[in-house]
Amino acid sequence: MRRGQEKEADHQSNVAMKATMLRLQREIVELEKEPLEGIQCHFCDNDMKNMCLILSPQSGPFARLRLHFKVHIPDAYPREPPRVTIQTVVNHPNVLANYICCDILRPRRCEWDMNSGYNGGYTPAYLLKYIFYQLLSFFSVDEVDQEHGGPSPVIPSYYSKENFRKRAEEEVRGYQCRSCGFNLSISSSETQSQVVDELNLKLLMSNISMPSNCDASSSSNAVAMEIDTQLLGQQEKCSLGDLDNDCWLSILDKLSDQDMHSLSRAWPPVKQLQQNVLIRRQLVCFYLRKTHTESVLGIGLTVPAGDIHCLPRTRFIGRAATITMLDLLSEEAYTQHLVRTGICGEKFNVFLPIAISPLHFRSALTILKDSLLHLHRTWVRPEKLERWPLCIVEVLPRLMNHMVLELVKDCDELQSSGQGLSGNRQWTVKKSSEKALQGYCLLLDLFQKLAKQFPEVGREIRNRVTMFQGSEGGRQKSRTPDLGHFLTYLLVLQENWSTYCVRFTEELLARNVVWYLDGSKKDKPSLVHLAHLEDDSYVSLQRLRETFAANAHSLKLFMFQVSFLRLVSKGIDSHYGYPSPENSTSIFQQTQEIYAVKDWDACLRICEYPLPVNKWRPYVCKMLKMAVVHSQAAKYHVMPFSKQQLYYWRWRAEPTCPAPSWWRPGDIDRYGLHRLRPKGLSFFPNNRN
Repeated sequence: MRRGQEKEADHQSNVAMKATMLRLQREIVELEKEPLEGIQCHFCDNDMKNMCLILSPQSGPFARLRLHFKVHIPDAYPREPPRVTIQTVVNHPNVLANYICCDILRPRRCEWDMNSGYNGGYTPAYLLKYIFYQLLSFFSVDEVDQEHGGPSPVIPSYYSKENFRKRAEEEVRGYQCRSCGFNLSISSSETQSQVVDELNLKLLMSNISMPSNCDASSSSNAVAMEIDTQLLGQQEKCSLGDLDNDCWLSILDKLSDQDMHSLSRAWPPVKQLQQNVLIRRQLVCFYLRKTHTESVLGIGLTVPAGDIHCLPRTRFIGRAATITMLDLLSEEAYTQHLVRTGICGEKFNVFLPIAISPLHFRSALTILKDSLLHLHRTWVRPEKLERWPLCIVEVLPRLMNHMVLELVKDCDELQSSGQGLSGNRQWTVKKSSEKALQGYCLLLDLFQKLAKQFPEVGREIRNRVTMFQGSEGGRQKSRTPDLGHFLTYLLVLQENWSTYCVRFTEELLARNVVWYLDGSKKDKPSLVHLAHLEDDSYVSLQRLRETFAANAHSLKLFMFQVSFLRLVSKGIDSHYGYPSPENSTSIFQQTQEIYAVKDWDACLRICEYPLPVNKWRPYVCKMLKMAVVHSQAAKYHVMPFSKQQLYYWRWRAEPTCPAPSWWRPGDIDRYGLHRLRPKGLSFFPNNRN
């Protein structure tokens, strides 16, 4: 048994080592392909885990100095951060001997950090180039924030700027490194060759010969600007317009982000393709850096009762899974390296592949089937379980609506803090809305591709939509249990929302009636008096006000769902399932508009309900009264009180409400209405007291 444990430990060690070397090789290629200004790296040919780093700050107390660091990559990388020490030990509040006290180099202790609200520290998503860039910024400022609170000046008060600078220069001059040639006389041919290679790539793209007066030591930025100028001047003369999109994609793949931006300015037709390439470059596993062409990528979900492999196949949990992480993870990282924590410390225990491209979708089908069947079993009762692939129709709509619910939850928490959604809270709102839209689009893209892959899924969705539109009975809870699911069906079928808007809104209002009428719960106010339906000639402003407040949460969900439907109905395939930047901006603006809504008029217009222009109040009053009638007819609620009791409570709550023709002044004493209280009896059909 001990030998087996040792063998398993060796296997895990080899797997971790393989992940470290694979990740490191990819990062070194990126560093050499796209060098960053002010950052130089020297890699040892026989030892990739140790390197020299030279940072050249362009501002701050150490401006124009070359600071030398040693970087060691631990065996557990990328789970553990690289270990960076400084050899040019300059005077700095966060430098102790060779040790650098910097947040990005600190390992994150997930349990303690998440419980304390701390969201900093190193994560496996941080590449070496990002860490180096943060260190460069760290040594380029005049003040550094401290953990105890408040900034600390880099130059102590007892130093003058001249003396501080002089001592820093002496420290830098006093260190030499034979590994990288720091402060030693070495040839700069390697740097020059790198510049020449970058320029040749630009020149190859533009078919422009190297100017005769440009040598290898010229500034690459200056030459790049010259090339862009020549391209713009010769745009009509070149034959770039003859290249098709496939050719342009092949060309753009070989360019750095900066070069690609220059090319898009010189040749605007490639701007849209540039956006697709930039998105595709982000489609990598945050842990192993594998692309969607090398491995199956997906997102992380959490099921309440433990890991997917530990759950009995027939166990019913009754709670929907939550999407905890939208950062892409590879199936290899999940199964072989047992990654269960996201970039910001989010924990997950279910891996759900996404579609991305047709080839990736086909590769992920087997894993998709297992994940979706498992999710279906966790929240659907055994007697309602659907076979594969019809379970797709239940699982993905739930997950899509979860993204909307999380957005409303985040915004409600911000609003309840008393500062609303303005000011410095806008950044949080913007990130939450972008995350919700991104998750919604990824799941919709997956839903659409699965519906095309399995015709029975498409037929089932079509049948449900036809049933809803065909009769009043088809819209009731027994036939259409979840209205949020229905909206996702419209997106998959690419149906026009305006065709269904009126019937959907009427059904939604009818289902909400019982929740604001019922007063049987102590912690919930009762609007039982609204069960009395006044004559249409009287426009009750109190009914409008009270029902809007009582339905606030439901209406916000409704507005968000329609907004998402409107945005993503334009199509998302060209962006690998991701929303466009324009849509991300639009949903942030829509979020602010939704939380500024104060009445039925603004709410229903956001939902594209066809209201009369000037007389919306009597129209909505009539809608709300019809909702009470439909709710009772569909048996969403029962009436536990007499009509005399209902009018008495309505008269007490709204004295201006006209009396019905059957009411007599003596009815109050005749029926003892003044001794009655609306509490105690429930409007819910299955909750009679």
